[in-house]
Amino acid sequence: MSLSTSSHAYGIGLIAVIVGVAIGVSYYQLYFIPELNAIQSIPDKVKNPDQTTTIPL
Repeated sequence: MSLSTSSHAYGIGLIAVIVGVAIGVSYYQLYFIPELNAIQSIPDKVKNPDQTTTIPL
């Protein structure tokens, strides 16, 4: 009878996938979402202009 031997490559590959997923999720939560939901700061001059310009078409 032959004994089936298992390679350590599967364990290392599984650990690499788990670490990659953890890095991806933490990047998504810590950097991507806060920048996506950040409130934009619009200058007061843009919000309330001094004068308006009428352009006839």
